[in-house]
Amino acid sequence: MQAETTGGLDIKYGLRSNLVANLTANTDFSTVEVDQQQFNLTPYKLFIPEKRPFFLENAGVFDFSTGFQDLLYYSRQIGIDFVTGQEVPINAGAKVAGTLGKYQLGVMEVNTRFDGPNPYGNYAVVRAKQSLFEGSYLGVMGIDKESGNVQDPYNRTGGVDTRLVFFKNLVFNGYAARTWSPLASSGDSNVGGQVTYETNWLQFLARSSKIGPHYNPEVGFVELVGVNPSEVDLNLRPRPRIRGVRELSFESFIYHAPDNQGVLQNQEWQATFRAEFNIGAYTDDDIVDVFTQRLTQPFNIYGNVVIPPGLYHFTRHQLTYGSRQDRRFTFNLFERFGTYFNGHLNEFSVRTNYRPNPRSLSTTAQ
Repeated sequence: MQAETTGGLDIKYGLRSNLVANLTANTDFSTVEVDQQQFNLTPYKLFIPEKRPFFLENAGVFDFSTGFQDLLYYSRQIGIDFVTGQEVPINAGAKVAGTLGKYQLGVMEVNTRFDGPNPYGNYAVVRAKQSLFEGSYLGVMGIDKESGNVQDPYNRTGGVDTRLVFFKNLVFNGYAARTWSPLASSGDSNVGGQVTYETNWLQFLARSSKIGPHYNPEVGFVELVGVNPSEVDLNLRPRPRIRGVRELSFESFIYHAPDNQGVLQNQEWQATFRAEFNIGAYTDDDIVDVFTQRLTQPFNIYGNVVIPPGLYHFTRHQLTYGSRQDRRFTFNLFERFGTYFNGHLNEFSVRTNYRPNPRSLSTTAQ
C-alpha cells in the first residue's frame, strides 16, 4: 500500500488599489468546472473559454485580439494539452496585473512540468497599454515559450495594437504581430485592421487581415494561417410601432477568405432576422446561410464518416425561439437544417429551465 500526499498554494495580494499580484504553486484545477463537451462540425479548432481562476484574474489586461476569433495570447495553451484537453501539471506561476495611472500593465510567468507526451515548459507574458483620448489606447505584447521539446525548443511572439475612438461611435482597431521559432524563417507575420460604426439603430463593421503561412503563436489561438480574410457586416435595428414588439433586427454579412495566392479557401454570406418582444421572448432566424468551403485534406467529421478533399458549396437555414425569461418554466427551441458538404444535416435541440420560485436555483434539461 502506497500513500501519496499532494498540496497546492494560491495567493492573491493587492499591491495597490488597482494592481493585484497572484501566486500559484503545484496548482490544483480539479475543482474547476469541467469543459462542456462540444461537437465540432467544422474542420477548424474550437475556441473554448477559460475557466481557471488564476488565469481569469485581470484577464482583460492581457487581451490582444488579432481579428475575428483569433488571439495573440490564449491562456488555455498553458497547463492544458491542446489536443486532448487533459491537465498538464503546473509547478508554479506568478502574475501582476492592473492599472498604474494611464497604463494597464500585465506580467506573468508560469512553469509546467513534464507529463506524458508534454515536455516541460516555461511561459512568460508581458502586456502594456497606454490610454490615449477617451476609450483609445496604444499597446504592446511579448510572449516567450521555452520548451523541453528538442524539435521546437522555443516560440516567441510580439505585437503592437491600437484602438482609436472618434465621435464616440466610430472605432478603428489595428494590429501587427509576428512569431519567431526554429521551424520557420519567413511568412510568420499577421497584420490587420477593423472599423466599426454604431448608432441606436445601425451597426456596421468592416475588417481585414493578412496571415502568413508560417505564423505560429503557440501561446495564442489562430483558426487558419496562410489566408487573407475579410468581412463586412451590416445590422439594422429599427424599433417600429408594432404592438408587442420591442426591436427588430435585419443583419447581413459576407466573409471572404482566399489564401495568400488568391485561391478561395472559405466564404460565407448570411441574412438574419431577429425580433425581441416586450414580454422578453425572442426569435433569431437565419433566412439563408451560404457557404463555400475548400478542404485540402480529408475531414473526419464523426466516427468513420470522412469527407474527401475538394471545394464544397452548401446552404443552411436556422430557426430559434426563446420564451419569456421571467417565468418559472422557460424554454428555447433551435433547429438548423439544409445541405452540408456532400450531404444534408439537421440539428434540433430543446432546452428547458425550471425555477420553483424567482430566487431559487434552476434545473435545466436539454
